[in-house]
Amino acid sequence: MFPLSTYFQQYTTSSWLGPAHFLISPRSKETAVEQDMMTVSYGLCVLLLAVIPAYITAYKSGAPESVCGSMIPDHHSEPKSEPSPYTITPNKLNIEAGKSIEVTISGTDNTKFRGYFIQARVGNTPIGKFATGPEINLVDCGSGVGSAATHTDNRDKDSITLNWTAPARLSESVRFRTTFVKTGPEYWVGQESDPITVK
Repeated sequence: MFPLSTYFQQYTTSSWLGPAHFLISPRSKETAVEQDMMTVSYGLCVLLLAVIPAYITAYKSGAPESVCGSMIPDHHSEPKSEPSPYTITPNKLNIEAGKSIEVTISGTDNTKFRGYFIQARVGNTPIGKFATGPEINLVDCGSGVGSAATHTDNRDKDSITLNWTAPARLSESVRFRTTFVKTGPEYWVGQESDPITVK
């Protein structure tokens, strides 16, 4: 049997450094390093398992009410600054208060999108109400019910046509503001349509 001194050499200090320390033999150092590496690897795995599902779920299930103001998805990347490859097209530029119009969001040159978040705004205030549909989830922003709409899944989309109803007695210029998500890290925030007049 090897003596204990083969593996450990103990020494004490008489200063403010605290209790005794141990000098570990080269063989024990290798074992300690291996254990540390295993601990770090395990920790990284746990972190990834915790973060990745949340990232995917947040993206797939559509925009939550918490981003009504900023319209910025929590995708852990910066929004694109180059011109957007998407369009927002109302089928009318003038409507009466309380009436409905259709607005189509689509990509140019066959550019697809996986996610979207759209509001009709007067200034920075979401107004009116969208109608639900097969690829449309409604979100309550501000004091309105169904005042925003978002995707229901993360499949590629060519276009979505939404129905929006203006509030009764409204007399304002309204713009549709949309965030488009091409892929997780690729998205454009707050793109605006041409104004429509409601009176």
